[in-house]
Amino acid sequence: MSSQYTRRETRDDGQSAHNVLEISNASVAFAMERGDARVLDDVSINVRRGEVLGVVGESGSGKSMLADSMLDAIDSPGTLTGDVTFHPPEGGDPIAVNQLSKEELRQFRWERVSMVVQGALDSFNPTLSIGEHFVETLRAHDYDVAEGMERARQLISDVHLEPDRILDAYPYELSGGMTQRALIALSLLLDPDVLVMDEPTAALDLLMQQSILKLLSELKDEYDLTIVIVTHDLSHVARISDRLAVMYAFEILELGPVGDIVANPSHPYTRELLNSIPDIDADLDEMASIEGTSPDPLNVPRGCSYHTRCPLADEQCRETNPDLFEVSGDHSAACFYTDEARETIPLKKEVTK
Repeated sequence: MSSQYTRRETRDDGQSAHNVLEISNASVAFAMERGDARVLDDVSINVRRGEVLGVVGESGSGKSMLADSMLDAIDSPGTLTGDVTFHPPEGGDPIAVNQLSKEELRQFRWERVSMVVQGALDSFNPTLSIGEHFVETLRAHDYDVAEGMERARQLISDVHLEPDRILDAYPYELSGGMTQRALIALSLLLDPDVLVMDEPTAALDLLMQQSILKLLSELKDEYDLTIVIVTHDLSHVARISDRLAVMYAFEILELGPVGDIVANPSHPYTRELLNSIPDIDADLDEMASIEGTSPDPLNVPRGCSYHTRCPLADEQCRETNPDLFEVSGDHSAACFYTDEARETIPLKKEVTK
């Protein structure tokens, strides 16, 4: 294969052990008649090279906005402020992602950071075969088509599909799981460093969800990937993640190693989220949900965004929004009462990695 597909050499200046993406003070707002709706609120997080970062939270928590921000892919009329920086693994100057031109972004989004969005079937043009999607992508980025299709066949095999059948098929001829696998193969066609996945197992049955997550773990090792997985399903993503970021009301409330967070969560919301995971072995009266609703993006409460649903909230919580405090080592939580949360909200089940 040509240098287009040669595995990039990792730089040896210390950066390779650290961050591939740095998001600093990122906010996303949409102008509406009732005012500006902020759907990402001053979020800062680093994505470490070679990790699987799980981003979890209820629907409407800002997870997808954070994912879109990593590629500066916010749909109009939304606006992104803050800084998104990409560090090339082969060295060279950092890339200020949200300062790239339209053409530079088009190249960046496939060659550096690739994204698999929700609804695999909707991501394909129904009038084109799967193979034609691969060809169009290669041509759009000025890659050699013949050589690129050799890679496409290998990628399709790597996601446990038959290249001859899949490349000639149209999207509607494939099952949901097959379509998702084909989309993952397409996202890896130009050898990106980072794969961002927005609800990769949505609308799939339980067995297929587990199969897709196992596949992602295999691909991470095979293609030296950094993976960001955005999902509402904490129990599934915990099995393959290295770290978890728990989001609520458009900000991160807890961040740390997956083992620490699932075994000893420090934020009341994370503990309630873990307790709300369905358990087929539990009695109906033991099934828990988080009381209350997430805030309207046009009316996020003052102070801690979770205080309207939190059993520990007091005047300090209603007036002051806490920063992420270090709980222990690499584990942090945006809560004034992490010790009290463990005592007040016991975990009802164990989630294993």
